[in-house]
Amino acid sequence: MPAGEEGSQEHTQTAPGVTLAICAFNEAANISRQIELILAEDPNAGFVTEVLVVSSGSTDGTNELVRDFSRRVPRLRLIEEAERRGKVAAVNIVIREAKCDRIVLMGADCILSRGALRRLAAAFADERVGGVGTRNVPVNGKESLMARAADLMWQLHHAVVLGRPVLGGDIVAFRRPGAYLPENGDVNDDFLIECQLRDEGYTIAYDPEALTFMRVPTSVGDFVRQRRRIHFGFLHAWRSSRRVKSTRALRVIVAAFKVLGRRPQLLPLLAFLVVIEAWSRLLAILDAVRGRSHAVWAPSASTKGRIEIPGAAL
Repeated sequence: MPAGEEGSQEHTQTAPGVTLAICAFNEAANISRQIELILAEDPNAGFVTEVLVVSSGSTDGTNELVRDFSRRVPRLRLIEEAERRGKVAAVNIVIREAKCDRIVLMGADCILSRGALRRLAAAFADERVGGVGTRNVPVNGKESLMARAADLMWQLHHAVVLGRPVLGGDIVAFRRPGAYLPENGDVNDDFLIECQLRDEGYTIAYDPEALTFMRVPTSVGDFVRQRRRIHFGFLHAWRSSRRVKSTRALRVIVAAFKVLGRRPQLLPLLAFLVVIEAWSRLLAILDAVRGRSHAVWAPSASTKGRIEIPGAAL
């Protein structure tokens, strides 16, 4: 691990392999199946040295389900936070507690495709690579007009990051950074990790074959709530004098024209997406002006249902 600067962290002696970390808040609907699939992918602890679950303020039985697994699976550990302090705080627990310096960070409401764990672990054979993003693939992209627009958004994201990788997607892999993430109201943990890794001299990769199956919001309200928080996170980073993620506006426009060139019938859907995105950004700006915090947020209900796994999943 590169030497940390101010705010560097201490941790226990590291082990070979990968720590697979799951940050959870009331994820009883999916977490048992997620753990089962992870263990089935690597049944003999070949490269996943441990599975670490950080459950923050869960009240729906998530902790009991994970605790039951841990009695049968020694490499599974549960860390319970009595109070939910936000995703960044949970990721800092992962950075501190992980036994391995290579970490795959997952939300509890998404599932990796078959073989993706091995692909992510193998990416670190290149010593220059500090982090790897995965490709988000919505499983409910046809449920509503909003879901179709959100699915289109992730198609555009995929086209853009093929040219300039970012540590994005609901599942990311990274080397343990040399410092904890700031917890002064920051929101976008993957962006903060990416900034730290780039500061330490690493590059970021994107593996389009490592698929993350997830649910997108099916209502305008849920989509705006999610995107508002994300845009607020970048504004907060700018106000905190850290680097701001490039909007890559030109790449987005080029990607949109390519999509429309192949499927011109998507123009009304793209226009709808642009309007909703603009509204979300405006609300984020107002939140920043008013000093609102998004560090602890209410999950979008329509993204938290059971994930119906495509045939290519784990």
